[in-house]
Amino acid sequence: FRRVLFRSQLKTYFILFKEEQDRTIVVLIDPECVKIIGKYLYNKKGYLVASVKYEFDKELPKTIFLNWYEENLSMQWDLSNKLINLEIKDNIWNLPKYENVIDLTK
Repeated sequence: FRRVLFRSQLKTYFILFKEEQDRTIVVLIDPECVKIIGKYLYNKKGYLVASVKYEFDKELPKTIFLNWYEENLSMQWDLSNKLINLEIKDNIWNLPKYENVIDLTK
């Protein structure tokens, strides 16, 4: 990634660029809270193909905005009741009993 420091009148951001053969990936980082607040995918002609933007509530994302411009698709995920580092019981990993099952581990 190539690094750039961008300063606007209101705020300073770090911008990371990764240029590949047919696309460029841009990551926008807020250095004050050290969080990724946006990711952008450009095609080789420089057109924005897709973007993801994040809004935070303390440490965890509160809202995720996804735009896929070529497909005219946009989604907004509102994350509520976020819980992390919970104890997960062992029985949650047990598969239900199905008649026709193929064990891919064998």
